[in-house]
Amino acid sequence: MKTKPTIGVVDLAMNRWAAGGVVSRTMALSLRAIGTDVVFLTSKPETAPPGLRTFQPPEPVHLPGEWTLRQWTGWQKTSRMAVAARQAGVDVLLPDVEALGSASLRAVGWIPDFQHLHLGHLYSREQTNLLNRAFRKLAGRSARMLFSSQDCRRDFIETFPAFADKARVASFPSLFAFEPPPVPAVNVCEKYHLPARFLLVINQFWRHKNHRLVPEAISLLRARGIEVPVVMAGMPADYRDRNNDALTETLQAAACGGAWPQCVLLGKVPREDLVALLQTAAAIVQPSLFEGWNTTVQDAKALGCPIFASDLAVHREQCPGAPRLLSNGQRRRAGRRDRRALAATPRASRPRTRE
Repeated sequence: MKTKPTIGVVDLAMNRWAAGGVVSRTMALSLRAIGTDVVFLTSKPETAPPGLRTFQPPEPVHLPGEWTLRQWTGWQKTSRMAVAARQAGVDVLLPDVEALGSASLRAVGWIPDFQHLHLGHLYSREQTNLLNRAFRKLAGRSARMLFSSQDCRRDFIETFPAFADKARVASFPSLFAFEPPPVPAVNVCEKYHLPARFLLVINQFWRHKNHRLVPEAISLLRARGIEVPVVMAGMPADYRDRNNDALTETLQAAACGGAWPQCVLLGKVPREDLVALLQTAAAIVQPSLFEGWNTTVQDAKALGCPIFASDLAVHREQCPGAPRLLSNGQRRRAGRRDRRALAATPRASRPRTRE
């Protein structure tokens, strides 16, 4: 007879969401640290955190003509994650993003943020309605709703007051708390031909990440004869931005402002290089227009790396001790702060790239 429930943690990396995968690993390791019986549900067991029990969800099987039949009848196939949870003997599933909760499977729903309510211009009316319906269904079927920030919890309660009693907040730490960063195998400054000191932006080039603010600020400094190099790393694509306007605007802001010599766009880099860049940067710049609970900010805090963040409620919650906050649109102030970042305290006490 079980003395404690088995918690199944869903690997969100299966949805091709790198940051979601980090969140899942952190949740699983946090639960294991307090003695919870954890099963990591992932399609790639070989990449799971060492020591965790894993279970690989079965591959979906589709019958001939099934898709057409579903369109006609509205018949929904049982989620392979729900099937995997039952096969693995899971009592509680999290983070649930598919509304899998039922009488036989308790689930903890998770919503990363409510960006569609605050930046509605980035979503079509159909997308907004779809998200609201999905979140309502998730809240209704979940035993509890989990949020990474008080800011996100407030949005949930304002939007779905009927489910307010289900809302809980658990702000995840950096994954480095459980998987300390190794000494880099290569010197990233040499590999990517970077200067010894630089500012770093780690974000996918999604529209709300507001990358263009950075070259605009760098251009202001350049006009005054001050050169501040900045490195940008992240997937150069946004599924909502088929024309890639966000990336185009960033590139053109650098070109029109004469900031190309100071802007290095690396695109997506290997995880080990991303960590090495964090260990080497003079400061992190987080200019987003909206966030839930940013993994890069958590990692920067864990490494003692200074942070420049946009003036969002969640950033004030996530890094309350940050001495400098960027106000969106105030590029002149951004330029002055970028300059001071390069004169930051020597980083001898922080993990560094190998000499």
